[in-house]
Amino acid sequence: MEEQTACSTSSLGEWNTVLDCVECDFDYKPSNGVESQDAPVQSEVRYYCYHCNVSCSQKKNLRTHILSHIEGKPPKIFTCKYCDYSGTTQWHLKRHMLKHSGMKPYSCQLCGFNCSDKRNMKRHMSVHTGEKPYSCELCDYNCSEQSNLKRHMSIHTGEKPFSCSFCDYRCATQSNLKRHIMIHTGEKPFACNFCDYKCSYLSSLKSHTLSHTGEKPYSCCICDYKCSYQSSLKQHMHSHLGVKRFSCNLCEYRCSTKRTLKSHMLIHTCETPFSCHLCSYSCTTQAKLKKHIKEHTEDKILSCSLCDYKCNDRSNLKSHMLLHKADKPFSCDHCDYRSSHQRNLKNHLLTHIRDEPFSCTLCDFRCSVSNALKSHMLIHSDEECFSCGFCEYRCSQQSNLKSHMLIHVRETPYSCSTCEYRCAHQTSLDNHMLIHTGEEPFS
Repeated sequence: MEEQTACSTSSLGEWNTVLDCVECDFDYKPSNGVESQDAPVQSEVRYYCYHCNVSCSQKKNLRTHILSHIEGKPPKIFTCKYCDYSGTTQWHLKRHMLKHSGMKPYSCQLCGFNCSDKRNMKRHMSVHTGEKPYSCELCDYNCSEQSNLKRHMSIHTGEKPFSCSFCDYRCATQSNLKRHIMIHTGEKPFACNFCDYKCSYLSSLKSHTLSHTGEKPYSCCICDYKCSYQSSLKQHMHSHLGVKRFSCNLCEYRCSTKRTLKSHMLIHTCETPFSCHLCSYSCTTQAKLKKHIKEHTEDKILSCSLCDYKCNDRSNLKSHMLLHKADKPFSCDHCDYRSSHQRNLKNHLLTHIRDEPFSCTLCDFRCSVSNALKSHMLIHSDEECFSCGFCEYRCSQQSNLKSHMLIHVRETPYSCSTCEYRCAHQTSLDNHMLIHTGEEPFS
């Protein structure tokens, strides 16, 4: 009996370091094997058993599991009949089964997000709060989950504990290993609802679905360009920066996208892979073919908003609109203001109305158009929702972002009429003109 007691005390002593709390100064030194902390600290830490591969998120569950080793009883493992999941308690198994049942009892009060796990809900709430309690000691990285921090630390340590049993591939996370294994197994669990397409990654399925929906979530902050993929947006931004990374090996031609280079190479090979099914016309690009096909169709899908003109080519419509540029049929009854669009006249008329219907609820600011009020409210919210894709600059108004982007694209639309000075902003030009006029800017 004494020997068994000594063995139990020794076994509990071996677990003494495992039961130390990593979030506070609590130090568990068990006397009889059953003690608990009065104020447990919630964390994402997993507690692992040294005798087997079982892990749990709470110390009390680990203590119960440890006692099964000390008393010589094999720990009871609860396994899922649908996947490889295994847990130490029936409660953990029930919580896991919610993922298979499709039930999502936890819902966010700030948005429409629903989930089946309380831990996932806590993880989601950090999106709204912006809380990132976990930080890297080696760089400025911050995150909301400890698992993300562990994954990030592998960048500094170079540690790759997960290895493929089919090849020499090694990685830092188990999720990356699972994705890699699909290369060997050929497994494609994600299927498209619109066609027969199947893939191994959810991200690939999302990208593929955009080809059916036509959705273009990525937009350029400098022009009206929109696209379905972030990689396409990055390539497009090179056109504003003037970066031409791709060069022709047969001539001095350079361009910013690989697709444009391929089209250029057809000039040297004399290939015209795109041909019209209505006539003998063939060309080097699909865009040229689409433009040609419209010449066969009688439908005039594009129409002028100011007259009865219709055409089937957007460039022709733009050229036509230049005819109306000097034509301003909409005039103000109170002043000499004229406009080519009725909506602009309506906005102008508000300046003559003494009542300014849009007012700020936080200060005395009033205005005549709702967009001006929206821009003003950003001052109170301190929200900087517009960010530069090339540096860390952030601002609250898109107009400020467009002005900032001129620094990167090096556009200088404003020029001095007296000398060769050029700049990106009207205010800079006004200050420069004082040099020629001899005026003092501040008197």
